[in-house]
Amino acid sequence: MWIRTQDRHRLIKVSDIEYVRAEQIHFLVSNGSVLAAYPTEERCLEVLDEVQGHINSNLSRNEGIARNVIPQVAVYQMPKE
Repeated sequence: MWIRTQDRHRLIKVSDIEYVRAEQIHFLVSNGSVLAAYPTEERCLEVLDEVQGHINSNLSRNEGIARNVIPQVAVYQMPKE
């Protein structure tokens, strides 16, 4: 899955996303790259839920596709807030 960072400057191919807290800032991180920063843990987890929903809907669209057909690629844009 590809994710566009919150600042819109990078597209990062991710295999996992992690919640990290550093002082009073809450981050979503993948392979050492910050995807987004939010003011609360709750907002980070809401965005993580949105990403999971995006993955699940993309998997549903790709069900039943023949093996010789390239499946749709999921790209998720991190919300600003």
